[in-house]
Amino acid sequence: MPLKLHLPDSYKCWGVSDYHFDHENIIKYDKRPFSNTVEMNKVIIENHNKVVGTEDIVIYHGDVGLRLKIDRIKELISQMNGNFYFINGNHDKEEVLAKLYPGKTADIIQLTFNNEKEPVIAAHYKFLVWDKSFHGALHTFGHSHGNIHPKYLDDRSIDVGINTNNYFPYNYGKLYRLLTRRPVKSTGVSNG
Repeated sequence: MPLKLHLPDSYKCWGVSDYHFDHENIIKYDKRPFSNTVEMNKVIIENHNKVVGTEDIVIYHGDVGLRLKIDRIKELISQMNGNFYFINGNHDKEEVLAKLYPGKTADIIQLTFNNEKEPVIAAHYKFLVWDKSFHGALHTFGHSHGNIHPKYLDDRSIDVGINTNNYFPYNYGKLYRLLTRRPVKSTGVSNG
């Protein structure tokens, strides 16, 4: 079962993924423009706080870091604005996030907003189809670090990894304006 959140304003909600704090090799793998993890962590936190307000909601789509200890996760998250909800990523220890943020951690988060018509299905991985995808629902995901071929991104989904947005979170209000311009697609797969 997904964690269901109903929120008043999509413009006060942010989606992001794959900060990979303290992960030295991610700088090389992703060709991130940082000389070391200290610089990377600092820029990510600064960029986050430039756009996310203290009372805003943050849907974190996975991979806070690579095998980070519980105290380190708390230390990093406490430096960032917003009220966080976490989706388990493949580099996160599910039990650590659930212990740190009880009731705010899940594999899938379903979002609805007072000011928007369509729901959002947020996950760590990209789905081919998702709940209500054939009725216009949106899908946000991480994990792929901007490496999914564009032909698989012509639906109402988007990779919210920081690599794809100049190391800033995505605003859900703006994502709605972007993604609802795209047609609702049927992949020929039954959507139950």
